[in-house]
Amino acid sequence: MMYQGAPDATVDVKTSDPFRQPYADQYAEQEEKDLNDELEDYKLYPVVQVGLVYRF
Repeated sequence: MMYQGAPDATVDVKTSDPFRQPYADQYAEQEEKDLNDELEDYKLYPVVQVGLVYRF
């Protein structure tokens, strides 16, 4: 197992209609919060290491 710290996600949304941007920002902020809450549990990652040594 390897400790990587808590992951951090960022969600950014751009709309073509400037009047809808505040709604898109609000939605993106909520999704970012939800995603970061879900990722909080993943601080340890399994690591598999394979090596090969050849001598003659």
